[in-house]
Amino acid sequence: SIPSSLYSSITILRMLLTKSSDPQTYSRIMNLMDHAQERQAEGTYAMTNMKLNVKTFLKKHFGEVEFTECEIERSIGILRTNGMKLEQNSLRQSPGVVLYPVYCLINHACYNNTNYTKCEDLHLQLR
Repeated sequence: SIPSSLYSSITILRMLLTKSSDPQTYSRIMNLMDHAQERQAEGTYAMTNMKLNVKTFLKKHFGEVEFTECEIERSIGILRTNGMKLEQNSLRQSPGVVLYPVYCLINHACYNNTNYTKCEDLHLQLR
């Protein structure tokens, strides 16, 4: 079984790689809220372990990386705030987290303001 910290690290890496591979998507992702200031003010800011896991993963598998600690931390906050569980069919045994940047912008509120259905091909149908 692969530890969930590995999956999280890969998701963060994929988010960060869009900076050079797809700047438009990276810009959309970076426009999402991470709620870091609110979590810090509430004393619920538990970024350290996840940040350490991601940095360790990146260094172990890729050596020195071009991403700053701030970029890594912001990406983690965005994923924690906006990520949706991916539990479709065969993924129910090992769910992951997916980020739909456009949906996050449409739905961003503390209380959901849209309904959605996850389709078999992992697209969202909004209502």
